[in-house]
Order: sequence, then C-alpha cells, then structure tokens
Amino acid sequence: MAVRRQSVSTTAALFPLDIYPGQIITDLFGEESYFADADLFWQMQNEAIGAKRDALLAAGWHDVVVLEPGTRFMSWEHEKTPRLRRQGLHHHVAPRRGRDP
Repeated sequence: MAVRRQSVSTTAALFPLDIYPGQIITDLFGEESYFADADLFWQMQNEAIGAKRDALLAAGWHDVVVLEPGTRFMSWEHEKTPRLRRQGLHHHVAPRRGRDP
C-alpha cells in the first residue's frame, strides 16, 4: 500500500517564500500554491519557529515554550489575563487533522 504525502499550502509558511529552495506547485489557475517537498517545508518551518523563539527571548520574554508535534496546549492549565497585562503569546502550528507533519 502506497503512503500518500501531504500537500502543504504556502499560506502556512512562517518563513519568506523566496528563501524556500524547493519546488512550489501551483494549481491550474495560479490561485493556490503548495510545497512539493513536505519534509523540506517542515524543516524550514521548524527553523522559523526556533528563530521566533530566540527573538522573543532576546526581546526580554521570560519564557517561550515550543511544544513538540502532537502535544496539545492545555488551555485550562493557564489563567487568562487582561490584554494589557499579557506577557506571553500562544502560537499553535499543527498539521490539519489526519495528516502527519
């Protein structure tokens, strides 16, 4: 049985598309585009996430936690604060349901 590779839309990228060295595939009308190599996409995506983490720490954030793929953010374990008091950010990056990164 063949394993079908996922298609990752270029809209999901946290990095500039012009630095992606792989092939980008567009649909017939040029309206949607996808990364041809999902593994290369995830490598670059993870590097962009790490760079963002490092930038936030360098900007004075006390802690930045990047969850491993498949780990869920447990919102009930955290306290909501008024917008002006927030000192953190939750950014969730995950493949769509039923697809592996």
